[in-house]
Amino acid sequence: MIPVRGERRHGLTLIEMMLVLALMTALGAMLWPALDGPFAAERLKNAADQLQADFAKARVAAMDSGNEHRLTLVVGERYYSVAAAADPTAATPTFSADAAALTAVPIWQRTLAEEHQISHAETEPSPDQPAVQSVPGTVEIAFQADGTTSTARVVLINDKGMTVDVRLRGLTGSSAVGEVSAAPIEALP
Repeated sequence: MIPVRGERRHGLTLIEMMLVLALMTALGAMLWPALDGPFAAERLKNAADQLQADFAKARVAAMDSGNEHRLTLVVGERYYSVAAAADPTAATPTFSADAAALTAVPIWQRTLAEEHQISHAETEPSPDQPAVQSVPGTVEIAFQADGTTSTARVVLINDKGMTVDVRLRGLTGSSAVGEVSAAPIEALP
């Protein structure tokens, strides 16, 4: 049907559509920085969840094989790996100076996203487990064949300064991921 003069058309013109699109683009550009923080926090939480899952995976691998396994973290970098140790004096995975190449072949290794790194890691000595010797700049967490582990705390940080800690309880091998925060890092209690 051809519109009669004076009768309104239903729909939008090309100029109206372009104006709406330009306004939506400008609004999106203004809101993106406000939305980036929550997305960055969620990505950091996901990285901590992956580390927690790798704790469980290393513990199960140690129990299944009957051999101690060690998770080696490189502090200040994005790398960690898990390797089996036939005995407490066996070679453990260590990282080269550039922290990218392993000198021992791990069972598996993981690289965190570019925006994340291992800010801090520490283990608490246990009287019933042998001390784990680490290469400087690394921290090793022992997973025993009986299911016990080193008591440990690992803090991940992102490029926005947000942190999250992952704790591992030695006696039970249970782990927990804390809340994402911008608070300073505290020592292991």
